[in-house]
Amino acid sequence: MNMWMFRLLITLLLISTQISAERLTDQHGKTIGTIRTQHNGTQVIQDNHGKQNCQYNPKTQRTTDKYGRYVGQGNQLLNTLTKKDKK
Repeated sequence: MNMWMFRLLITLLLISTQISAERLTDQHGKTIGTIRTQHNGTQVIQDNHGKQNCQYNPKTQRTTDKYGRYVGQGNQLLNTLTKKDKK
């Protein structure tokens, strides 16, 4: 394998493992959380302090908390963040 192919392979590996992130804000523009989508499609929601609250697996259509306990069917990430804020 020549150097050019090696660099291309490394670049493709880095791109395939990147995570996209979406910042969540309130009506005043203050960050209240972040949803990160991993390369396998799983979405993880974090509060504004960076602590993981829950994750959603699109393959199983289940939302679980940070301990792996069942929260609900479908994507319940936003509901878990707002419930935590209301406590």
